[in-house]
Formats: sequence, structure tokens, C-alpha cells
Amino acid sequence: MKGLALSVAAGLTLAGCGWHYALPVTSPEPRHPTTVHFPQVVRTERISLRNGAQFVSPTRLAIVTTGSSSCPSVPDELVYVSPHVLRIHLTTGSYGPDHGEFVAHPPPNGICTADLGTTPMLVAIDPALIDVHRPLTVRLFYRDSKTPLVRIAAPLT
Repeated sequence: MKGLALSVAAGLTLAGCGWHYALPVTSPEPRHPTTVHFPQVVRTERISLRNGAQFVSPTRLAIVTTGSSSCPSVPDELVYVSPHVLRIHLTTGSYGPDHGEFVAHPPPNGICTADLGTTPMLVAIDPALIDVHRPLTVRLFYRDSKTPLVRIAAPLT
């Protein structure tokens, strides 16, 4: 009986060692797609964009939207499709209390101008989910649109 218990213990020990070597050693990869609702978006005036999207830093992406200047189209959802593709869903927005940030809902009075203005903005991005050292395809989906407006952000230098 002692021999059987010793054999089982030795077998379990060896099986554990064998199992350990069978597992690959890798670092965890970011999960895609990952969705961020109501990302931080701030107004900017001091940037000229190439191609409608541009990395400003490892944590900020500049984009330009078009529409009403009093009710700008602002991101209400970011979808990290892959390290090289970002999908941005836009909704009718308004300016925050200090006019520096945007909020993803129309103004309280509901009044929007019918002009066709451009609105440059900075969107917070997660550098763990985006490769800022390679081109980024940005797909802008305006409210009620099935077809995206595609922009390419050049790599961060």
C-alpha cells in the first residue's frame, strides 16, 4: 500500500512538472475589440490637422468633425478594433460648463445652428490598446450613418 501511495505521489509530481513545461510563457495581450463609452474630449483651436486625424501625444488623438458649430458632433463611443484601427461613433453634442470640454448630448435649450462648421478636438486614447508608432485608421461614424468617414493618422514621431 505504501508503494502505491508513493507511486501516485511521484506520478503527480512528474505530471505537474511536465504540465509546467507545456505552457507557453507569454505576456498578456490587450483585448480587441474594446469599447470606451463617453471618452474624454476637449476642445482645441491650436492644431492644424493632416488628413483629419493626428496623434498629438501617446494619450491624445486630434480629430476634426463637421456639422453645427453650436451642437458639434462629438464622440460618445470609441471602439479599439485592433492596435491599428479605431472606430469612433459620433453624436450631437454641446459644450461643457467651461466651454473647454464637450459633452455627448445636445444643449439644454435644444437649439442648434444650421451652419456647417468644423470642430477640432482632442480625444483621450489608451496607448496600451493603440500602436502610436504605426499609422492608425480612424473610422468616424456620424449619427444615423452606416458608412464611416475614414481618416489615417500618421505615426507619432
